[in-house]
Formats: sequence, structure tokens, C-alpha cells
Amino acid sequence: MSSWRLRIQEIRKTRAIRIVRGLAAWLMVVELAYLLVANVILASGAVQKFVNETQSAHLEFHSSYSLFPMLVHVTNLRLRYQDHNMQFALAVSSADVRVNPLWLLKKRFSASSVRASDVTFLFRHKLARVQGNEDALALYPPISGFSDPPLLGIAKVSNPQDLWSFELQDVDATIRELWFMT
Repeated sequence: MSSWRLRIQEIRKTRAIRIVRGLAAWLMVVELAYLLVANVILASGAVQKFVNETQSAHLEFHSSYSLFPMLVHVTNLRLRYQDHNMQFALAVSSADVRVNPLWLLKKRFSASSVRASDVTFLFRHKLARVQGNEDALALYPPISGFSDPPLLGIAKVSNPQDLWSFELQDVDATIRELWFMT
């Protein structure tokens, strides 16, 4: 093979190496930027403030962090939520979840690959009146932050701007307590 062909192959190899190195450096910069931005947002309380702006939801957690895009670890999470018809509370000691952060802007919490421990979920419907429902109400779990008994009050539909939707997929959890209405 002639020397000019060898030289062209060397140039191509050198360019390929530079391109791979450039891509690797770019990916490292993107990952470092993600780590910084995501963990500052999680540590700052911005997520809780965003959720708690509405009348319908209240979120708190002790700590959280993310090492990889869309994967979040959270400890001591507490979420309570209500609309005009129902109330629920979720407590989780520790969880690893894959979340779509852009959907949070649309007030939609969607998580997959949920691995959680020590989960408590309490769900109850609001009732029109106490009279005639005393036996059922005696069984309702108390939910901190909500009045007991949970009554509908004046028939008022929840503000659509305050409503959230929740979706969990591929959940593996150890359960402390589950309480659902019949």
C-alpha cells in the first residue's frame, strides 16, 4: 500500500478518535450539568413549592437526589391530595423512581420502575352527611391535614387548575398499610 493511502487512513483514524473523544466530553458535560441542575432543584425545595402552590396537594420529603437522568431517590416522602370527591395520603420511607420531569409542569406525576419501601396509602371518599354513615365513618383512617369526617360540603367541583393526575407503573413495594374504600 502506498504511503499516501496509509496517511489518509491515519488521518481518518485520528478524526474518528477526535470525534469519539469530543462526543465523550460532550456527554460528560451534559451529565455534570444534569447532576448539578437536578440536585439543586431537588435540594432547594422547588418541587415541594411547585406542588404545594395548589389547594389540592401537599408534598414533603426529607431528602432526594438524582445520579442519572430521570432516576430519583427520595426518603421520607409524604403526599396528601384531595379533590371535591376524595382524599388520599401516601407515605414512603424510601423510593427509587423513574420520573418524567416535564410532565410535572402539566401537573401530572408519572413514575415507572418504582421501588419503594415501607409504603402507607390511605384513600377515602367524601360523604354528603354524617347521618346514616356513622358506621362507615368510624372505620375511616384519619389523614393528617384533612378534617374528619371528610364531607362533601357545598357541591363545588374542584378547580381544574389545581387538579393533578398520578400514574405509577412497574411498582415493587413493601407495604405497611393500604386502606381503600369499598
